[in-house]
Amino acid sequence: MELMCMDDVETIRIIKEKETSADEEINEFKMEQEKIIKEAREKETIDLEKTEEELKAKYQEYLESKRREAEQKASAIIEGAKAKASQIRLNIQDKDLEKMLLDIIMEYLEE
Repeated sequence: MELMCMDDVETIRIIKEKETSADEEINEFKMEQEKIIKEAREKETIDLEKTEEELKAKYQEYLESKRREAEQKASAIIEGAKAKASQIRLNIQDKDLEKMLLDIIMEYLEE
Protein backbone atom coordinates (compact mmCIF):
# COMPACT_ATOMS: atom_id res chain seq x y z
CA MET A 1 0.00 0.00 0.00
CA GLU A 2 2.81 2.33 0.83
CA LEU A 3 4.36 1.65 -2.56
CA MET A 4 1.10 2.60 -4.26
CA CYS A 5 0.99 5.83 -2.29
CA MET A 6 4.52 6.60 -3.36
CA ASP A 7 3.61 5.94 -6.98
CA ASP A 8 0.55 8.17 -6.60
CA VAL A 9 2.65 10.91 -5.04
CA GLU A 10 5.21 10.59 -7.82
CA THR A 11 2.45 10.69 -10.43
CA ILE A 12 0.94 13.78 -8.82
CA ARG A 13 4.38 15.41 -8.70
CA ILE A 14 4.94 14.66 -12.40
CA ILE A 15 1.48 15.99 -13.27
CA LYS A 16 2.17 19.19 -11.30
CA GLU A 17 5.51 19.64 -13.06
CA LYS A 18 3.84 19.19 -16.42
CA GLU A 19 1.11 21.66 -15.43
CA THR A 20 3.76 24.17 -14.34
CA SER A 21 5.68 23.59 -17.56
CA ALA A 22 2.50 24.01 -19.61
CA ASP A 23 1.62 27.20 -17.71
CA GLU A 24 5.11 28.55 -18.39
CA GLU A 25 4.81 27.70 -22.09
CA ILE A 26 1.40 29.36 -22.23
CA ASN A 27 2.76 32.48 -20.53
CA GLU A 28 5.76 32.54 -22.88
CA PHE A 29 3.46 32.18 -25.88
CA LYS A 30 1.20 34.91 -24.51
CA MET A 31 4.17 37.24 -23.98
CA GLU A 32 5.46 36.54 -27.50
CA GLN A 33 2.03 37.29 -28.96
CA GLU A 34 1.75 40.50 -26.94
CA LYS A 35 5.22 41.52 -28.19
CA ILE A 36 4.20 40.80 -31.80
CA ILE A 37 0.98 42.79 -31.35
CA LYS A 38 2.87 45.70 -29.77
CA GLU A 39 5.41 45.74 -32.62
CA ALA A 40 2.61 45.59 -35.20
CA ARG A 41 0.81 48.50 -33.54
CA GLU A 42 4.02 50.55 -33.41
CA LYS A 43 4.69 49.81 -37.09
CA GLU A 44 1.10 50.68 -37.96
CA THR A 45 1.40 53.97 -36.06
CA ILE A 46 4.63 54.81 -37.87
CA ASP A 47 3.07 53.89 -41.23
CA LEU A 48 0.00 56.00 -40.47
CA GLU A 49 2.14 58.99 -39.50
CA LYS A 50 4.22 58.60 -42.66
CA THR A 51 1.10 58.30 -44.82
CA GLU A 52 -0.45 61.32 -43.11
CA GLU A 53 2.69 63.38 -43.76
CA GLU A 54 2.74 62.28 -47.41
CA LEU A 55 -0.94 63.17 -47.83
CA LYS A 56 -0.40 66.57 -46.21
CA ALA A 57 2.53 67.24 -48.55
CA LYS A 58 0.48 66.20 -51.59
CA TYR A 59 -2.42 68.37 -50.42
CA GLN A 60 -0.09 71.36 -50.01
CA GLU A 61 1.29 70.74 -53.50
CA TYR A 62 -2.27 70.57 -54.83
CA LEU A 63 -3.22 73.81 -53.07
CA GLU A 64 -0.08 75.52 -54.37
CA SER A 65 -0.84 74.31 -57.90
CA LYS A 66 -4.41 75.60 -57.69
CA ARG A 67 -3.16 78.92 -56.29
CA ARG A 68 -0.73 79.30 -59.22
CA GLU A 69 -3.51 78.44 -61.67
CA ALA A 70 -5.79 81.02 -60.06
CA GLU A 71 -3.03 83.63 -60.21
CA GLN A 72 -2.42 82.85 -63.89
CA LYS A 73 -6.13 83.08 -64.69
CA ALA A 74 -6.43 86.33 -62.75
CA SER A 75 -3.39 87.71 -64.56
CA ALA A 76 -4.86 86.72 -67.94
CA ILE A 77 -8.19 88.33 -67.03
CA ILE A 78 -6.42 91.51 -65.89
CA GLU A 79 -4.31 91.64 -69.05
CA GLY A 80 -7.42 91.09 -71.17
CA ALA A 81 -9.24 93.83 -69.30
CA LYS A 82 -6.29 96.19 -69.73
CA ALA A 83 -6.18 95.46 -73.46
CA LYS A 84 -9.91 96.09 -73.78
CA ALA A 85 -9.65 99.26 -71.72
CA SER A 86 -6.78 100.46 -73.89
CA GLN A 87 -8.78 99.67 -77.01
CA ILE A 88 -11.81 101.50 -75.65
CA ARG A 89 -9.63 104.48 -74.77
CA LEU A 90 -8.19 104.49 -78.29
CA ASN A 91 -11.66 104.25 -79.80
CA ILE A 92 -12.84 107.14 -77.69
CA GLN A 93 -9.78 109.12 -78.67
CA ASP A 94 -10.41 108.28 -82.32
CA LYS A 95 -14.02 109.44 -82.01
CA ASP A 96 -12.88 112.59 -80.25
CA LEU A 97 -10.39 113.22 -83.04
CA GLU A 98 -13.07 112.66 -85.66
CA LYS A 99 -15.36 115.11 -83.90
CA MET A 100 -12.61 117.69 -83.59
CA LEU A 101 -11.73 117.25 -87.25
CA LEU A 102 -15.37 117.60 -88.28
CA ASP A 103 -15.71 120.74 -86.17
CA ILE A 104 -12.62 122.24 -87.78
CA ILE A 105 -13.86 121.36 -91.27
CA MET A 106 -17.28 122.84 -90.49
CA GLU A 107 -15.71 126.05 -89.20
CA TYR A 108 -13.54 126.28 -92.29
CA LEU A 109 -16.51 125.73 -94.56
CA GLU A 110 -18.54 128.35 -92.73
CA GLU A 111 -15.87 131.00 -93.27
